[in-house]
Amino acid sequence: MNRNKKKREIYRTINVLNSKENSNYTGTKDIKFQIVAKLVRVNASDYSGVYDGENHGITLTVTEPTSGCTIYYKEGTTALTADNYTTGSTTKPTKKDVGTYTIQWYVHTTNTNYSDASGSNKITITQKQSTTSVKITG
Repeated sequence: MNRNKKKREIYRTINVLNSKENSNYTGTKDIKFQIVAKLVRVNASDYSGVYDGENHGITLTVTEPTSGCTIYYKEGTTALTADNYTTGSTTKPTKKDVGTYTIQWYVHTTNTNYSDASGSNKITITQKQSTTSVKITG
């Protein structure tokens, strides 16, 4: 799973206080630090099963944050990124025919305390075994 980190640079002036052990020093120090957004938490899994004529899809759930996220999907091997995720659809794709399908996904969040996430999962549907029997007489 790929994560797209949001960063905010913060500049602060910190007052250096006199120490109880040594009162000979006082002053200020300018420091720079970054606050990195927490990563969106996603549970995603493949689907694998035998053909049954029904539609099946990957499972994807955003567990954190609990609101402010939109999931985009696209079938194929080209990853969805921060630059192209809107080319995907918010409708989760499903498949019912035999084959292996790669589903790209991208979770975009409007919550500035979190970073977007992306990845891919597969839908695999295998052939159903024939239950037809043939009786030869003669």
